[in-house]
Amino acid sequence: MGIMPWKKVTSMDAITRFVMQAQSDRFTITELCEQFGISRKTGYKHLERYAESGLKGLAERSHRPHRFPQITDEAVEALIVEERRLHRTWGPKKLHKVLEVKHGIESPPARSTIAGILRRHGLSVGRRRRPGAYRALNEGLTVPTQPNEVWSVDFKGWFLLGDGLRCDPLTVCDRYSRYLLCCRACPNQQFNTTLRAFQSLMRQAGLPEIIRAIPKGSNFAFCTRPRSTPPAGAQVGRTELPSCYRLFSDHKNCRTGVVGIVSIDRTVIVIRDRIAAL
Repeated sequence: MGIMPWKKVTSMDAITRFVMQAQSDRFTITELCEQFGISRKTGYKHLERYAESGLKGLAERSHRPHRFPQITDEAVEALIVEERRLHRTWGPKKLHKVLEVKHGIESPPARSTIAGILRRHGLSVGRRRRPGAYRALNEGLTVPTQPNEVWSVDFKGWFLLGDGLRCDPLTVCDRYSRYLLCCRACPNQQFNTTLRAFQSLMRQAGLPEIIRAIPKGSNFAFCTRPRSTPPAGAQVGRTELPSCYRLFSDHKNCRTGVVGIVSIDRTVIVIRDRIAAL
């Protein structure tokens, strides 16, 4: 004896069953709505459509709006296509200005709308995104062989304390022993705040050979060369530099990318949660 497959029930079949059972007068509308899992408003809607158009009226209807108030006028769209065909190098930015200056249109379509019109008419070809100037490399980092050789530094994300004040937990971890050297609740991630925290820490724990940090702000950025040249001793994504170099400097000339957090220790998460509970 073969196994009978499960019968698939579509929404149209369910609506038809609902209407047929409602017409039989064996059930109330409330009972049927509870049985089919719909509201009474939806149930009466299907009954009204059945009374008007029969079974054809129960078919699912399009939800497309009848009018689009923000649609671009056909004449303006024709101007965009015409200007583009005359000038193959003009993009949405240039065409937006041409419509405003040359054709006197006070409110021309947005640049994104013009780009969509060009794509729809086959006048624009998508380009592949160019790779970054420098590849994000995580290899080549120093593997510590003794304590106080490599420190990893990071801010673990700010949060609000119970009194509404902002807390930026600064964490410093020794990469060899995994010992949490510092977890300080700072009011911000600014230069002076971070500098004072490191000055206090280095008086207690000493000076490491290498500090490894994520350059996501002026607090950790290290750059003394022009924008076109990556900083000496720096790795894109994770920065590793001798601690005798200038750690705190302007980050505007540094083109390093942030690819992730160096390390998230369970101890840091616990301490952050305890600070937040204060």
